[in-house]
Amino acid sequence: MKRLVSFATIVMLLCTGSGIASASASASTAASSATASAERAQVRTFKDINGHWAEKTIVRMVERGILDGYPDGSFRPEAPVKVDEFIKMLILSYTDLHQNGERSWNAPFLASLSSENQTILKQDYRYFTFKPSTTGYWAKPYIDVSSDLHFLNKSRFTDYQADMTRENVAEVLYYTLQETEFLEDAPFSLSVAGAYGDLMSATEREQRFIAEVLVKGIMQGYPNGYFGVGDPVTRSEALVILNRLTDKLQRIPVKASPDKLQRTVQAGTPVSNKQATVGSDKITIMIDSANKTVMFSIAKKI
Repeated sequence: MKRLVSFATIVMLLCTGSGIASASASASTAASSATASAERAQVRTFKDINGHWAEKTIVRMVERGILDGYPDGSFRPEAPVKVDEFIKMLILSYTDLHQNGERSWNAPFLASLSSENQTILKQDYRYFTFKPSTTGYWAKPYIDVSSDLHFLNKSRFTDYQADMTRENVAEVLYYTLQETEFLEDAPFSLSVAGAYGDLMSATEREQRFIAEVLVKGIMQGYPNGYFGVGDPVTRSEALVILNRLTDKLQRIPVKASPDKLQRTVQAGTPVSNKQATVGSDKITIMIDSANKTVMFSIAKKI
């Protein structure tokens, strides 16, 4: 009889313990949901983005955890973004945020990388947490992975807490595009960028970076006809730029005039041509095997 009572007691304790664990897990899930709901509510109630030109992008990117607001309930969309902040935002833009708050590289990004860079992530950053460093400089993890993936040349920045300028952003985007997509024909890009009145105030190297991001439709100039060389990039601009970088559907279509539809390669360059007809237009695809570039020539019928 005593044994029967003891067994019944054990069963009751086990069931009670299971109930406690289940309740604890439910409470934890509820707490996480409550936190997520609170964060979404904070995004919707930023007191300084209502009616802002980038409001929708700010809300979407903050919900993804790319950038946060301030404790006073403001976002400060026109405040300049710092170099280290932008690099962190760049890395997080290529990740998926999960319900438990953890992150992982998103599949399209991994597929876009070279085998060398994929190996770097698998071997050197297998346990990368996507979180700031809790000791030393907070942005070091983001700067290190950006540098190892060749998105960033560390020596180009002497102060990572300085304001990020438009040509600085163009440079980081240029090298990121080089590793994740492809670069446009440089002469063509420069011919398009030449329309901006202040392009010549940038160095020759910076002009190449600026031209690339303009032709890719990731950045654009101002209504006054200037690119804004030397101008700081704001928090809202940074989010819009990174949204265009990672989502091609958000990019600005670049309209080329008829005289700029022909892209050429230097004489003597080994190329193989393929032609296709789309409607009444003939498109020639020129593959430069020596320089590993692809160019297009469009012959339009008027």
